[in-house]
Amino acid sequence: MRPVDRSPRDEAVAEMGPLLRDTARVVEAVCRPEQTSVCLWSHGPAARRHLHVAVQPVTAELVARYGGCSPRSSASRAGVSDLGKA
Repeated sequence: MRPVDRSPRDEAVAEMGPLLRDTARVVEAVCRPEQTSVCLWSHGPAARRHLHVAVQPVTAELVARYGGCSPRSSASRAGVSDLGKA
């Protein structure tokens, strides 16, 4: 079996998992939320152009204010107004 060539971009992607895990742990230690959401999305005019990552503490107060814990409520907390029909 031939080894797969890895690009610098592949290495960056491989680093995201541990980085997001550690970031979520810090959020939990500092904010003490009921749970922590990690959201990832990308967009561009016709194709993916750049990546957004949000690590959000989710408290009972936020769940009550935004009507639950879902991608739509996470987007509302982040200030995204147009999610289309999901």
